[in-house]
Formats: sequence, C-alpha cells, structure tokens
Amino acid sequence: MIGSDRKLFENGSAVSERMKEYGNLVGELHIILMCNASHGLKDKQLSDNVWVYPTNSFTSILRPIDAARIGKKLVFEKKFVRGRSLITCQDLESGWAGVRIKKKWRIPMELQFHTDINSPYFTGFQNRVRKFFANKVLRNADSIRVVSESVTQKLKIENSKLKILPIYVDKEKIANAPIRFDVHARYPWHFIILMVCRLEPEKNIGLALEALSLVRQKYGDTGLLVVGSGSLENSLRGKTGVELAGWQSDLASFYKTSNVFLQTSLYEGYG
Repeated sequence: MIGSDRKLFENGSAVSERMKEYGNLVGELHIILMCNASHGLKDKQLSDNVWVYPTNSFTSILRPIDAARIGKKLVFEKKFVRGRSLITCQDLESGWAGVRIKKKWRIPMELQFHTDINSPYFTGFQNRVRKFFANKVLRNADSIRVVSESVTQKLKIENSKLKILPIYVDKEKIANAPIRFDVHARYPWHFIILMVCRLEPEKNIGLALEALSLVRQKYGDTGLLVVGSGSLENSLRGKTGVELAGWQSDLASFYKTSNVFLQTSLYEGYG
C-alpha cells in the first residue's frame, strides 16, 4: 500500500487502527508513507503483520520517486509474486509510484480514486501536475475504485476496471455515541455553525466566512467552529467569530451539540 496519511504514526488514531484491521485480512501489509524528512518519521511496525516505511523525501516532489524506490526494494526482499500480491495506491501521486513498481515486477495495481479531476475547481499547480499524470496512472491500473457513480461517468476508462465503493460512514456509531461535552460550554456563542473538513482551498472555507459575516451583522452571537487541520490553518486563526478545534478523532459531541452543520466544498472525495 502507498499513501500519505501521517496519522498512521499516531498510536490509537483511527487511521492506524484501520490499517491493523486491514492486516487481519491479508498475510502481510506493507505501507509506504510518502512524507518529507522534516517530519522526522522512522520505520514502524503497527502489528504482527503490518509495517510502515516513510519515504523521508528531501522535497514533496520527490515523494513518489522515493516511494517507487522503496516499493521495488520491498518486492525484491520480501519475494512478493504476481498472483499472491497486490499494490494498492491511495491517490494519483502514489499511483505514479505504483505504476513504476508494477512495471518492474509485473504485480497488479489497484488505484483508489477519491476526487473529480474534471471539476472546473480542480485548479492550482499541484492539481495541474496531477491531471498531467492522471491518464497514465488510470490507464496502467488493473483496478480502479471510485466513490460514486458521478465520478465513473467522467472517467474515460473501460468499465471492467471500475468498481464503485462509497466511503463507509458508520452512522449508527455516531448516532449512538454518548455526548461527552457541549460545544456551547467550550465556545462563546449562542448559535454555533460546525464545519468538519481539511483546511484546504477546495473546501471553499472562504464562502463560509462570507456567509458568517452576513449572519453576524444581524445575529452577532453566532460563530463558526471548524474541526480539521491543513495548510490554511494559520490564515484562519484569529478570524472574528471563528474558532479552530484542530483534528479530532471523536466527532460525535461536535455533531450532536452544534446548531447546524455547514459544508461548502467545491468538490468532495466522498462523491
């Protein structure tokens, strides 16, 4: 498996626990984590048969190259063979690395495709690079998992490759979870608007700020509570009427005690 979620290294995180569960389904699970050397991560064993190998790349642009190098070495050292092994990649960057490993050792590759690269809002330098490599990665994948029918309709890929598998949300777990705190006791407003998202441009948090400004002109005791982390964190910190709760593993109390949930994404990995 090739991915980039550094929460793998946080003991007890939802991501690390999920990888342990995946490990119960296979003989061995080896995860290559694309990250920079500045993150200070080291090889780690999550369970008896699950291992994580950080790329510790010099710059972000070298992550897929380093992931491919580590992957090729793992296949050789562990003697993985076609028919008993699978490469699964979590996005287009890791997919590029997966293609390199596949071509070297002829092991089938699955691509997890969570976004809509044909969206008019899929912009910026990094996304242009992703679109440049997308056709090659999609063409070379043996299987492509997408999260919604709408994504499949926009991909010019043979249908036999495509598998629709929405991202699982345990609604009952959230519904039945106890309320451990009330956000109104933690934050100073009478009416609390909740957003739960990565703090990235595609989440269109600027639109939420515009809406908040209009609402507060009439209802000043209204605030926006944002749960998540990302590159926009510093620019959002200190905004009037806005509080950042950071990344949270337990969201039930946030959902159950806020007054309204707001989503403003330009496009969504959930489809």
